[in-house]
Amino acid sequence: MTGKMAITLVAVAYNRPESLSRLLASLSRASYLDYSVRLIISIDHGGPDKVKEIADSFDWKFGEKKVIIHEQNLGLRKHILQCGDLTEQYDNIIVLEDDVFVAKNFYLYALSALEFYKDNKKVSGISLYSHKFNETAKLPFSPIKEEHDVFFLQIAASSGQLWTVRHWLDFREWYEKDTKDDGWDKVPENIAGWPKSSWKKYFTKYLIEENKFFVYPYDSLTTNFGDIGQHFWKANSSAQVPLDRVKDHYKFCEIEDTMAVYDAFCENYNLSAHFSNYPDRCTIDLYGTKKNLMIDGFLLSVNNYPYKILRQYGMALKPIEENVYHDIPGDQIFLYDTSQPVKSMGKSKSFIHSQYEYYYPGLDIRKATKLLFNSYTFSILYKFISTKALKSLQGK
Repeated sequence: MTGKMAITLVAVAYNRPESLSRLLASLSRASYLDYSVRLIISIDHGGPDKVKEIADSFDWKFGEKKVIIHEQNLGLRKHILQCGDLTEQYDNIIVLEDDVFVAKNFYLYALSALEFYKDNKKVSGISLYSHKFNETAKLPFSPIKEEHDVFFLQIAASSGQLWTVRHWLDFREWYEKDTKDDGWDKVPENIAGWPKSSWKKYFTKYLIEENKFFVYPYDSLTTNFGDIGQHFWKANSSAQVPLDRVKDHYKFCEIEDTMAVYDAFCENYNLSAHFSNYPDRCTIDLYGTKKNLMIDGFLLSVNNYPYKILRQYGMALKPIEENVYHDIPGDQIFLYDTSQPVKSMGKSKSFIHSQYEYYYPGLDIRKATKLLFNSYTFSILYKFISTKALKSLQGK
């Protein structure tokens, strides 16, 4: 150890002792080169004593360990805000909620990304997690792959993220404004509908309003178990992604030098430039989730709209925007002129089925629908029988 101090680790815990143990075990197996690494375990008030016992007894061999026990229950949003405020004391921090699991080289990636992006005003955070799922569309997401190791996304990372003091103070200044609870019309509907206990919805709104981005790796350095907690009523594996096991050198790029830039809807931020010969900017809606936005001018979408179709494309190449870049023929993606209304014919069932085939090849949507129906019917029947049984017991 050289005694060098670079990035402080902040493990966030509340009432999940098994989750905290798993996170700490993964941290103990990671590589920290010759750095002395401070570990802070921040525990919200009100959880079981076992959480504190695990934190106190954990043997951290790579530097100083500090356990913070909050005297009042903060809830997740305030807890993360207080963890972010640690940047004023420690400059650079990596925040890891307790259901996160880290790869061996997560710290090496963080150091490299920090060195490259520390002065970039368009970047407001560095994710250790690779975003593979579009939560708004409920469909898989994959960015365009280029020669570098990162892409840019206008959604705050919550499964392992690095903040510098500049990142955090800029966000905090915005957050303290009275207007943070207004103007959600540009935010994806599902994100705007997240509970107020979510810090991530506010940070994402900040990114949209200030036109800033998180840096995301193509190959994930963390994954998320989606354990039962404040935002999951049952275990959820949708945030599980493969961990990178081998990479130890990373190539970065400036946001202006890549096509792999995405907005909060997971739509390619640069694709509208493909239609620069049209007089108005083109709204990109390849997941079909921007239907509630006020759209003027040209629109590229998979949805059926009562406007004149100027061009159309198929859905074969992945990621989806490659079909537009390479002019793949078909009738699944449409470029509309919204100034020219026409009579709409609507989508066919075969078209909807082909969309599912694109994202889930081999899926038989009829079998899936039948399975869903049977599962839903069983659930209703089970609840009915359980309610009857409970009433019968209460009547005795």
